[in-house]
Amino acid sequence: MENLRESCANTVEIAWKTAAGLSKPSAEADETPVLMRTWSIDRTGQLIVFEGIDGVGKTTLTRSLVLGLRRDGIRCDRASFPGQEPGTLAAHIYRLYHRPSRFGVRSLNHSALQLLITAAHVETIQSQILPSLNAGRTVVLDRFWWSTWVYGRASGVSRHMLDRLLAVEELAWSGVVPTKIFLVTRSRPHGRRPTRQASQLSALYHSLARREASRGMYPVSVLVNDGSIQDAISAVRARLRQRQKAT
Repeated sequence: MENLRESCANTVEIAWKTAAGLSKPSAEADETPVLMRTWSIDRTGQLIVFEGIDGVGKTTLTRSLVLGLRRDGIRCDRASFPGQEPGTLAAHIYRLYHRPSRFGVRSLNHSALQLLITAAHVETIQSQILPSLNAGRTVVLDRFWWSTWVYGRASGVSRHMLDRLLAVEELAWSGVVPTKIFLVTRSRPHGRRPTRQASQLSALYHSLARREASRGMYPVSVLVNDGSIQDAISAVRARLRQRQKAT
């Protein structure tokens, strides 16, 4: 199979069988979802996704890309998971996730939390993302179902439970797959010290990225975000142009 790695500033394209520069995952990281495998491209707009652990710059990248695309005359919207649009269920779940004590909740069961996050995803997909795509607009999405899998597995939620939650989200997407997914990495996440948990999350993300790329349902690139935001956005735009030429 043709090696998809190409020299593009700070971007490493994942080949079908391998991902350059990624360490071999542990047996735990090797586990991957059994669902989300049969989607087909069925949309008029384009869906561009940024994934990765906290602190790697996804929010800044998505906002900057949207501004740049709009300056180029491309109709474009930004969305994020679990969702923060005022007056929505997703926004309430987002606040509950980050500040449960404000709602009188002492602790959150990890499985119940992922169920709530899936509900937030479904609302954002159906009320915000799909209407934009169906109107021919490009959507730049901060996080994807990958985060449900990665954070769920890292917190001990069973694979069986996560598969069922992802099946619900799959129905909500109605056959849509991304035009491109960028897995964003950074040698030192913003405002965070390296931790064992961050290493575990990173390993899970990289393992999942390899497997999604190997299925060939949508292209996946690793974006090393150690330089300036301008360099990172230039790399993203270059990969999107290459994708457009290839199709």
